[in-house]
Amino acid sequence: MKPKKLGAITLAVSLIALGVLVLVSNLVPSFRFTESLKYFIPIVLIALGSEFFIVSAAGRRRAKAEGCEEPTIQFDGKSIALLFVIIVCLSVYSLIMGVVGHTSRYLELDSHYTDDDLELLYSGTHGMAAQNLSMLKGVNPCGDIQIVGADTNDITIEYSFQATPSFQEHAGTIDDSVFRFEADGDTFFFGLSPSMAQAVSSYSSGSSGARDILISYVITVPSNLALDLAQSFGTMEITGCLNTISLDTSYSDVYLSDIEGELNLDASFTDIYLDTIHASSQWVLEYSSLNGSTSAPFSLTSSFSDADLTVTEVLEGNVNVDSEYGDIALQLSSEQNGHFAVTSSFASLYCPLWGLDGDSLDSEIQRSVGEGGPEFTLVQSFGDMTIEFE
Repeated sequence: MKPKKLGAITLAVSLIALGVLVLVSNLVPSFRFTESLKYFIPIVLIALGSEFFIVSAAGRRRAKAEGCEEPTIQFDGKSIALLFVIIVCLSVYSLIMGVVGHTSRYLELDSHYTDDDLELLYSGTHGMAAQNLSMLKGVNPCGDIQIVGADTNDITIEYSFQATPSFQEHAGTIDDSVFRFEADGDTFFFGLSPSMAQAVSSYSSGSSGARDILISYVITVPSNLALDLAQSFGTMEITGCLNTISLDTSYSDVYLSDIEGELNLDASFTDIYLDTIHASSQWVLEYSSLNGSTSAPFSLTSSFSDADLTVTEVLEGNVNVDSEYGDIALQLSSEQNGHFAVTSSFASLYCPLWGLDGDSLDSEIQRSVGEGGPEFTLVQSFGDMTIEFE
């Protein structure tokens, strides 16, 4: 019986899957084609395994029916070679798009607003007592949020809506009714009315549309109020807040200072600046940067992002870093102790204390500093990692 070839069906399935991803990326603007490519290799492996199972099972059945030996299974050289070329090309494409996306993010923000074309359409002030509130929740799809934690029992919000004539024609009248301020239990919400939120979303689905809108909030809150905020295409500034802070930002600049409690930040195409952060933090970054100082344990997961962090105090809690396609720099206290587990793939590690000077590593190393201490689990792929003790 002739040998059975393995690979042609997998190639067909893989091409169909790739075509579906391309089609969806064209039909759905929010679909991230580059990010979806990380699922392509698992699809290929699943298809290849399934093909092997089907071909071998069919061969056994036929051999049993005809009373002959089972056919051997061989890889189809041309199909496997083409699959390899496709995977390599997609990997290179992902890397290039990561660099291009990171660069275009800066160009996008530099030309974000054309102040000469923006017209102040409405502004106002809203206030309410906060004694029975524990959280402030808000959404700003196009603009700025500034929050100051203070010794107060009230929430005070100054807000404004600026836009170009083009957006005015699209959205209609802009007045106080387009804003939404309401309390629900112990949570106070600020944002846009559902109809205006839809108008802004449909108009600003592309970044060029977002340049025509600037919605701003300047908010004073009790310093112990928790925050849950989502914001895009603008600047977010938070200072003096001492409770849990959850942030979801994109295409923005974020400035955080005098923060305590717990900080959870999910950012894409965002530059983040930290100053006097005493909150244990979880950062998830995509095409972003993180710079500044912290004095508390943290977890950082990043892709196509850079981080430069100075830890100002000796940490007692664990630190986790998982980075791909970006550079990580950590400045730790000279008195910091603990166990370091560093896993690297196509990465260079710099650490004067350990005698590492940009050595290219593709392995796992273990180092202990002092006695006891927290766990530092550091994973780096396709980038540089610098660890200094100062």
